[in-house]
This record gives sequence, structure tokens and C-alpha cells, in this order.
Amino acid sequence: MKRILLVMVCLALVAGMVFAQAAPEANAKEDEVYKIVYYHNSSAGGQDPAKDPILKALDEKLGIDLSVEVITTDFESKLNLEVSSGNAPDIMQLKSAQFKTLEEQGVLLPLEDYLPTMKNFMQRYPDILDDPTLRYNGHLYFLNGRDDDSQRIKAYSSLWVRKDWLDKLGLAVPTTLEEFKNVAIAFATQDPDGNGINDTFGFCGMGGNAENKDTMYAWNPIFGAFGVGELNDWQIQDGKVFFGPTSERYKEALVWIRDFIATGAVDPDIMLINTYDQIREKVYRNQVGLMYMTWAEFVKAPFNTMLAEMTPDAQWIQIAPPVGPYGDSFDSIYNVPGFLQSGRCLSADLANNPEKLQKVLDYLDYIVYGEGLNLVCYGIEGTHWNYVDGQIVTTDKIGEVSYSWMHQVMGRLEKEYMSIKFPYCAAEVQFAANLPRIDSYKNFVTIPASRNLTDLNRYVDEETVRFMYGRRDISEFSDFVNTLYKTYGLGEYEEIAAENLKNAGLL
Repeated sequence: MKRILLVMVCLALVAGMVFAQAAPEANAKEDEVYKIVYYHNSSAGGQDPAKDPILKALDEKLGIDLSVEVITTDFESKLNLEVSSGNAPDIMQLKSAQFKTLEEQGVLLPLEDYLPTMKNFMQRYPDILDDPTLRYNGHLYFLNGRDDDSQRIKAYSSLWVRKDWLDKLGLAVPTTLEEFKNVAIAFATQDPDGNGINDTFGFCGMGGNAENKDTMYAWNPIFGAFGVGELNDWQIQDGKVFFGPTSERYKEALVWIRDFIATGAVDPDIMLINTYDQIREKVYRNQVGLMYMTWAEFVKAPFNTMLAEMTPDAQWIQIAPPVGPYGDSFDSIYNVPGFLQSGRCLSADLANNPEKLQKVLDYLDYIVYGEGLNLVCYGIEGTHWNYVDGQIVTTDKIGEVSYSWMHQVMGRLEKEYMSIKFPYCAAEVQFAANLPRIDSYKNFVTIPASRNLTDLNRYVDEETVRFMYGRRDISEFSDFVNTLYKTYGLGEYEEIAAENLKNAGLL
């Protein structure tokens, strides 16, 4: 009996030693801090990680080392370089052409097998597994579904004019294209700032490749006055789908813009401007009186304070888009939700490291709904916001999280977010949100095999600029359209668009 007890004690001691040696290895795996890298495309630049309270909170809460890389220039080239070097970021923001290329290369991770384990994600997007418009080649790649229409804001931008300059020159708020042109000419030629120097421009905006937008962004309301959208616009008319830049109205818009530019009233830098900072610099120098701009980069903190300090006498107001020759008045296009082809995706490399993949999924599920979504939208509870009568109310420290958009990888509940975070901009938000938009169906236009959408868009962009500045005669517009079909395969895009729209019940 004693020998049996002695053997049992020895075995227990040995087992204890084995456990003591094995336990640290298991804990090390469980407690390992994984570096998670997210590539975000934004011309606005990012926040210093050392001054980012949301980043710190996420790292501490989830036991991760999160790196949000905000790429301000040449995003696609830089991402392609990282991918080809075997260093694809864990999470990446993709436009449609680059998404298609990377999907074909097997760089992206299909998500349908992982989403059901993400409780917050499924609570916010309960129908995502059954929505065919969110799939590509049968797979779910994008880290978002579709929120309820009640949360949707179609746009943030609008035309703005200096009311004090209008008053000084005895001019009314322009409502038609001709009035718009005349006001711009007056601002450029009649010294509205009263400094005795010919240093003001009539119209300005981002004509360069603006953040997540095509070139021509500044010209949205002008094209809209002709009932068309700029560049990547697909519309339905008389039961048929057509590519906006091939239409006669697009041609007429180009002629109008060409003549407008020839007056000298347009900022000569307009097609080089591709950041909000460049526009604000002109505003603060009293160099522009009419512009196309988003309220979020103009009257939202801290820009509202900067505007008041730099130009205390300026009175900027939002105005409706001008009415064109056919009675149209559209601020821009609205891309009707269709087949999702752009957004945030995960690297397929994560499948080779299940532990890290799980950390990434846990992180994404945390910030998609509830507590984590509140964190990436409003900052730290008790510091940047509090619950008051069951509602989130921000504190005077909310400015510390002005870069919270960097962390909204899983999107946000838009209308709720705007009403909570920017109550002082309620009028500007509502004005822009209520402007008429042209329904565009580019989300139903998938890219044909062997075609490159980037090439087509580049051609449209380059030739549009040439027409606008008189470097190509408008008599060659039909040749431009023919090239779209013969060289860039526009007919193939049209066939796919028609088929997809029929399948969706829209044709």
C-alpha cells in the first residue's frame, strides 16, 4: 500500500513538473500580442499614434498592436508593392479595379465561413449571408453589409458661396448656370475682398484625384445641371442603361465648362487640387468666393475655429446646384447600392496563421456594433462622451478624437453618428443630405474578363480634361466615344450592366 502511495505521489510530482513546464508555452500562445496592419486610403492624413486615445484603448482592450497606415498618395502603387513583396497588410481598403486584380491573384480572404462566428457582425448585418449583391464570384470578401436606409446619408458636399462678397457687389445668390458664371466672373474681376489687388478667383474645388473620388469632383454640380454625372456614371433612361460620358448632355457640359474656364474666372489650379488642405489654404487667404466642398472639412471642428480666426469677416453659405438648360439641378450622382466591388478586405495570408486571424476577427467584431462601435466613433466613455438619459452626449473633449474615422474600419451608423458627434453642424449636414442627386448604377457594372477599368477611366479622365481646356476640339467627341467602344470594350461593360440590372429587377 505504501509503495502504491509512493508511486502515486511520484507520478503526481512528475505530472506537476510537466505541467509547470508546458503551461508557460500555452500561455505565451494565448497571450501573444499580434501586430495588425490596416492600409487606409485618405488624402487627409492620419493621427499621431502617440496622441490617439482610440488606438491605445483598442490595443489594451483586445491585446493587439494595431497599426493604421493612412496612405495619402499613390495608394494603389504602394499596396501593390507590399503585396508583391509578400507583405500584404492584414486589412486593406480597395477600389473596384484593384480589388478584382487582387481577387484573381488569390490575395484576398473569403469571409463567408468566418462571419457566422462574429456575433456583433451578424447582429448588425443579419441578412449578409443571403444577399447575392455582396458576393463576388460566389464569395464574401468585404467587411460590411447594408445598413437600413434610415441610417444612410447620400452625400456631404455642396456648393458654397461668400455671401458677404455677393452683398458687397450687389449680387444675388446664383440659381442658374448663367448666374453662376456671372457671379464667378464678378468675384474674379471686381476685387470683392477690397485689397486693391487682382488676386481672387471665381470658382474652385478639388479637380484632381480627390480622396476616394474620381477626378472632376469639383465639377459635380455643373455636370449635374446637364443631368449627367462626372466620369464613372451609369444611368437608366427609357429602359436602357448608358455610360454617362458617351451622352450628348455630357458633350454639352464639356462645352459649357470650356467656355467658363476661358473667362478666367476659374482657379487655374483647380485640376491640380486634390486635398482639402489646398482648398482651405485658398479660403483662408480670401482667394476664392465660390467652391464645391464638403461641410465635414470646412465647418466641422477644428476647421470652424480656423475659419473664424483666419477670415473673421467671411460669410460662407451653402447653395443649391444651378439649374441647367433642361431644367436639371443635381448636385452630384448617388451610387445606388448594387454589386459590392469596393471596400475593406482581409489578406488571404491570415489563413496561414489561425491564431492571428482569430485576433483580427475579434477586433473587427468588436468595432462593428455596440461598445466597440461607440469607441471608434466617439472615443472613451467618461472622457469624450457620456450617457445622458440613455443617449450619447459628447463632452468638450470630443475634439481629441477628430481622427476617429481612421478606426471606423467596419463603417458606422451614419445618421446616428452625425447627430451625436456634430450637432453644431446639423443645418449643414441636412442641407447637403437633402440636395437632389442623380441615381447612378455603377455598382451593377462588373468588369469584363481581360478588361481593365482603370484604363477606361483614365482615358475618360484625360480626354475630358482636354475637351474642357480646349486642347481637343469638341468636334472630335464622337471619335472619343468610338474609342471607348473599340479600344476599351465599353460595349462589354454595357452588356454586363444590362444583364445585372435585369437580374436585379431594375430593367
